[in-house]
Amino acid sequence: APDKVDDEQFSRERKLSAQIKGVMEKEKLYHESSLTVPVLAAHVASQEYLVRRAINNHMGYRNFSEFLNHYRINETIQLLSETDDPITSIGMDVGYTSLSSFYKAFKTTHGVTPKQYRAQHSEKP
Repeated sequence: APDKVDDEQFSRERKLSAQIKGVMEKEKLYHESSLTVPVLAAHVASQEYLVRRAINNHMGYRNFSEFLNHYRINETIQLLSETDDPITSIGMDVGYTSLSSFYKAFKTTHGVTPKQYRAQHSEKP
């Protein structure tokens, strides 16, 4: 029955998605500016196409880049709100190699620049 195959695939993707999430959150792999699907696949001992499928189908990202930005921007938000670290070093620390790609990714997801975001969300009086 084709349904059984789909269920197994879904179950494998769910398990793989959890593994991917685990290494991204615990090991902060996204800090590596050179992180690619093959590198991530090696970390979770899986095949590239399966990792891509888990990211796209199961985790709901359009592509690897969107997936990576999600983790990098989430940490950026935390650092902007909780630290006085310079914005440029935050961008580099979370894994961006160029400030322009950092600012572009941030503005795309939040509609404001990191500086504007910090001004709006600073926890200091």
